[in-house]
Amino acid sequence: MISTAIAVLIVAFLGIALWKGFDGMVTGATDRTRAQVEQIGR
Repeated sequence: MISTAIAVLIVAFLGIALWKGFDGMVTGATDRTRAQVEQIGR
């Protein structure tokens, strides 16, 4: 039972880490896209 709880915690932390990475990647892509659009609009 305890090992199951530990496994759930590990998976939860992995999920959080993956979400943070994904969120950072999307934010970076959004910023780069916005900068390119602004440059084209000039």
